[in-house]
Amino acid sequence: MDEFGFLIVARNQDGELIRGTTEDFRPDRYFFHVMDPRTGEPERVLRTQLKAVFFVKSLEGNPHHTERKKFGGVDRAPTKVWVEFTDGEELAGWTDEYDLDEPGFILFPTDPESNLRYAWIPHTATERVSLNEDALAAARAFKKKGPRRKRTITPQDWDSLLSVEPSDVRRADELHHRRVQNRLREFYRGKR
Repeated sequence: MDEFGFLIVARNQDGELIRGTTEDFRPDRYFFHVMDPRTGEPERVLRTQLKAVFFVKSLEGNPHHTERKKFGGVDRAPTKVWVEFTDGEELAGWTDEYDLDEPGFILFPTDPESNLRYAWIPHTATERVSLNEDALAAARAFKKKGPRRKRTITPQDWDSLLSVEPSDVRRADELHHRRVQNRLREFYRGKR
């Protein structure tokens, strides 16, 4: 969590990415807000439109990092999870609790070097969820055959999807500078 909230990338089922910080995300609520780093304005995100909420280490990410999508070598919760999203993307990880009576579940990535800390995934965005031995079998099949669908996002794409482009940071900085300058002008005009 940074000083303004949790760093997140919310991905809607239509593919839209919303990057920024949130202080009011709760899985049991129908919406939450994301503060856009470019504009400084909050954007309302509806839970019913979500594919996932990715809680990240940084908004910049590392586009050169290759995401590891296998279960070995990390001692996490006992439940291994392989998620197949409705759009064809596949994701491997661990969960502390998988309950279909809840609106979704938390997934921790298999790669400790990932920019992803964890993700909240609503059940409505998944086509199939495999647990434990079935998850291991899905990971082995993925490794052998590669992506099963055309639209599957490869592990190499993760950090670039979860990052903010340098131009976005420059725009946010320029916008902030303009706002400060406008406020100073307004302040000094009021003093005259």
